[in-house]
Amino acid sequence: MAAVGEGDGEVCATDPGHGDDVVVEIHDTMALARWHLGHIEWGTALRSGGIVVYGPTDLRRALPTWNLRPMTGHRIKEISESPEQVAQFVYGLTLPNQTS
Repeated sequence: MAAVGEGDGEVCATDPGHGDDVVVEIHDTMALARWHLGHIEWGTALRSGGIVVYGPTDLRRALPTWNLRPMTGHRIKEISESPEQVAQFVYGLTLPNQTS
């Protein structure tokens, strides 16, 4: 569960009791990951059936804007030629020097 409001959001381990405005069902975790990384568009993920969203139309349409995905996906595309930069950006890792 996630609670989103007034520009902030959080993932909830238990139901906070406010009811569900939007329900997202993930049938294909790779579709979600590919969308989040900028490999596919939101509409493509929905049309694949990998992600299904229930709720009022305005909230369903707004849902993909509720996180940093566009910024993340574009940044990863910019640095995709460098595995070291991708590892640092996505995972906060510094890869060991591969030179010999």
